[in-house]
Amino acid sequence: MGASEIVYNYIVHDNALARRRTRRVIGRLLPSLLAGAIVTVCFAHLSAALVPLLPGLWAICFGIGIFASRPYIVRASGWVALYFYVMGVALLWTARGPETLSAWAVGGTFGVGQLLTAAVLYWNLENDTSNHEKEEE
Repeated sequence: MGASEIVYNYIVHDNALARRRTRRVIGRLLPSLLAGAIVTVCFAHLSAALVPLLPGLWAICFGIGIFASRPYIVRASGWVALYFYVMGVALLWTARGPETLSAWAVGGTFGVGQLLTAAVLYWNLENDTSNHEKEEE
């Protein structure tokens, strides 16, 4: 869903500068997402016992991608990246071999991460709006 909105805005609404920024952010994020996909395919191919490690690795890869994108997105996104790093380590630490991880642990990690991202973006938008209003006065 998020990617569809990015593509829609890129095609319909964005000017040349916004399109360039979108390409830069995707260029910074894509290698970590690709790494997560490659690790997923390789782990699934090697052994089903490795599959419970994937959510932790995905969280770490996503955190790396967010941190790499930081020059082009809000500065506070570093806290979101840190959250994903910490949760990735926690998921790896609690993985118990071939036992599957709790769906709540996996879904909760990414769900809370998305809520944290939304809060950071909202807070940044509110600060930008209030700063623009002060400048206009």
